[in-house]
Amino acid sequence: MKNFSFMAMGNIHLDRKFSTGITGAADRLASFDAALSLAAKKSLNYIFITGNLFDSPNPSEDVLKHVADSFSKLTSRVIIAPGACDPGSVNSCYKTFKWPRNVFIFPSAEMNYIEFNDRFRGAVDRDYLISGGMETGRKGIRIYGAAFEGHFRKESILITSKGDTPRLSSSYINVLVMHGFVSEEGKGVFNPVPRDVLNECGFDLCAIGGEKSCRRKGNLLVPGTVCPSGFSEEGDCGVYIGEVSDGGFVSSDYVDVAPFKYETVTFDVSGREDISPSAIAKDILKLTNTANCTRIELTGELLFDENVDVDIIGDILNPSFPLVEVCDRTVKRADLSIFNNEKTFRGMYTSAIWDSVKASRDISRKTGTTSHNERNYESAVNLALKIIDNMNVSGTYSSLGKKKEPPEVKKDESGEGDLFDFSFDIGEPGSDSVREGGILPE
Repeated sequence: MKNFSFMAMGNIHLDRKFSTGITGAADRLASFDAALSLAAKKSLNYIFITGNLFDSPNPSEDVLKHVADSFSKLTSRVIIAPGACDPGSVNSCYKTFKWPRNVFIFPSAEMNYIEFNDRFRGAVDRDYLISGGMETGRKGIRIYGAAFEGHFRKESILITSKGDTPRLSSSYINVLVMHGFVSEEGKGVFNPVPRDVLNECGFDLCAIGGEKSCRRKGNLLVPGTVCPSGFSEEGDCGVYIGEVSDGGFVSSDYVDVAPFKYETVTFDVSGREDISPSAIAKDILKLTNTANCTRIELTGELLFDENVDVDIIGDILNPSFPLVEVCDRTVKRADLSIFNNEKTFRGMYTSAIWDSVKASRDISRKTGTTSHNERNYESAVNLALKIIDNMNVSGTYSSLGKKKEPPEVKKDESGEGDLFDFSFDIGEPGSDSVREGGILPE
C-alpha cells in the first residue's frame, strides 16, 4: 500500500453565535476555507474532522450548504466524527442532510470502522465497509471512530459495555478519529479516553479532538481549535497536515489558519523608576507581538502612593493591536501600622482593619488553626488604598468597541514635556481589583 496524506482538524464551531474576542462567525468560516484550500493545494487523501465542525446539530442552511459545496470540490475523502457541540442525533444535519459522496460520517455512538482499499487517491466511489463487514482481502486503511449522540458522554467510546476494545488487523493501517479527551485517569463527561487503553489498542494514528490547545505525542494528534473565540483559547490555532507510511510511521506539521492568535503577557512593574502610562506602554510594546490579540497583566508591588492607570495605558496601546486588554494585578505594599496614626480617613479605615486583624490572629493562636480572614483583610486594604488614591478600581481595560485613534497629546505649559489629555472615573469595584497582598504587618 502507498503512503497516505491527511489533514486533522476540530473545534471549528461554524455558525457559533457568540465570541469573547473579536473573532466572529466570518473569521471561523474563513479559517475553515483556508484549511480546505491547503488540502486542495496539497491533494491530501483524507481530511479527519474530530468533532465540533458546527456549534450545534443544526447549523443555518447557508453555512451547511457552504460546507457541503466546499467538501464536494475536494478530491480528499472527508471523515467526520460528530462531537459534543454538534452531536449526530436523530434530527441532526448529519442524519437529515444529503452530503457529497466523498463525505463519510460515523453513524452512531458505537465504535465503527470505515475501510478503504488502495485506490484512495482522488477516488470518491464508496469502496468501504462499515462495522465488521466482510474482509475484502485488499490491503488498505481502516478508519475507526464514533459519533456523540448527545452533548455528553461519560463512558469511553473506546471501551464497550463488555470491556472490549477494537481488535485491529495488521493487514491494514488503522486510524482512530473521534471527539474526546485523553487523560491518565480516563475520567470526564466528554468521552474520556484512558491513555493506557489507547496505547494498548495499537492504532497507527489517533486524531482526537476536544481540547482547545494543539499537541502531538507520538502517534496521537490533538488538533486543538481552528479559530479561537477569545483568550480562553490561546496559543496555536490551525490544523495538522501529515503523512502515514505503510509501516505506520507518522509525520506531521502544524499549520496556522486563523486570522488572529490570543495571548496573555505578564508585565511586572515592581521597582520601576518610571511608572507613567507612556513609559509602561512603551516597554510593553517591546515585549509583545502586536499581530496578536493580547491581554497584558500588570503584576508586582507598588508603594502605597504609586498608581498605574490601565485606561491610559490601554488607550496608548490600542492602535497597535487588533485587540488589547490591560488588567491590574498589582498589590499595594505598605506598613499598615504606620497608617493607624494618621488623622485621615485612610488612618481611620486602616485602624479599624488593624483591630480586626489582631482579633483574627488571637483566634488563630487560641485554636491553633490558620485563619483565612487575614487574607480577606489584605484584599480589603489593597482595594481601599486604590479607591482612596483615586484609581480606576475596576482594574481592567478592553479595547473592544473603542476607536483605534491614539490619545490626544498636549504640551504642558513649560513646553518641556507631553501630557495626555484624559479624564477617568472611579469604576465599580470588581473581582479584578481584589488582590492578595501581604500588606499587613506581622
